Amino acid sequence: MAAEPLPIKGLSFGQRKDRRRSINRSLLSITPENSNLQFASPLFSVLPAELRNQIFALACSQYRDTSRLVKGIHPRVCRPSHRHPVRTCTSLLRTCRLIYYETHVIPLQSATHYGDTVRAWPNYVFHLTRAQQLNLFHLHVSVYDYGDRDLKFFDKFTRGDGMYWKRITVLKNWYTRMPDLWVRPEGTRPSHALPIQVPLSCSEFVFELEVLPVWVKKNEYRGMEEAEEYVRRMETYKVLKIDGSSFARAPSRVERFSWTAPNKPELDTRAAVDMENVAPKCDVFRIVWKGDAHFN
Repeated sequence: MAAEPLPIKGLSFGQRKDRRRSINRSLLSITPENSNLQFASPLFSVLPAELRNQIFALACSQYRDTSRLVKGIHPRVCRPSHRHPVRTCTSLLRTCRLIYYETHVIPLQSATHYGDTVRAWPNYVFHLTRAQQLNLFHLHVSVYDYGDRDLKFFDKFTRGDGMYWKRITVLKNWYTRMPDLWVRPEGTRPSHALPIQVPLSCSEFVFELEVLPVWVKKNEYRGMEEAEEYVRRMETYKVLKIDGSSFARAPSRVERFSWTAPNKPELDTRAAVDMENVAPKCDVFRIVWKGDAHFN
């Protein structure tokens, strides 16, 4: 009789690593040929593949849990599309081998991975298998400062091995200084190019500048007119890829919209905004570049 496998907690680091690799190899080996074809299930015996895939996408894609609010001290967590935590339900993948084969790429292909230059980066993406990394979809980064350290971290996630993002969004928050580095190239960086390079797989780059109409700390904010001028200069910039090629020089579109942070004590920003107005209205400038994607 085969011995029962040891629980994860009882394994050494090397044993856990070997166990993980074994599981990954087993999952990658799943094909329709070595799976039960599930003829008794209407999903496979009645529905066409196109409709079945739509059902699987609804069940396995990342979604926002509107029953809960993100907690935090900055109003950025309350901005549109960011008020609720993201969730991904993978229970369907464990139903059977055939369903796993048809659905296992959906969670990654629909997911946005969040990071910021102060606290958290999604370092777990470096531990994904190459097959999983090929399905990475969206990297969303909130940038606070533009020092060398921030750019090195950003390069790690845009130029690092295995980074196959299809879309990258950079959000510059309104409560820190304006990012001069992005509009005043220095050193050997090409003129009129952003100070980052995106992977070859990327087909869309989005830059969002989030500002207050009236700023409390006068030394840190120069007014809406300068923000508008900054955006006009950004419109002339191009996005470079890691092989030196670039997206079209002109952005595909430029948008502007406003939102108001909810007036809630646990979400006010005591250090940043006037306490007489704890529900600040923010203006957001969104610049979108689009280009062709390809893989090595």
